[in-house]
Amino acid sequence: MKREGLTTATMRTFTSLLKTLVLNGADLNDVESVKEALTRIKNSNSRYTAITAYACYLRFKGGTWKPPKCIKQQKFPFIPAEEEIEALIAGCSRLISTILLLLRKQA
Repeated sequence: MKREGLTTATMRTFTSLLKTLVLNGADLNDVESVKEALTRIKNSNSRYTAITAYACYLRFKGGTWKPPKCIKQQKFPFIPAEEEIEALIAGCSRLISTILLLLRKQA
């Protein structure tokens, strides 16, 4: 995985998800049992990442598969309320408050 440019955090996540698949009854050498175990993962983003992790595992083992379709849910960005922005500006130093006020007026 390092040769593919994956970070240490990604490798840990993939390893954890592969362990989760095994705990859900998957035999990593049997594609159909992995697909069955994937149905037991309720969070669609975790399922999407588990599919990616298993695909990486199969590339390492020299296997192939047709992964099930899974749509990754997009998260909406957090937009603070006007009162929260004002509280942030009030809690900052004079210099930072001035900069934040200028940025707020430009937006």
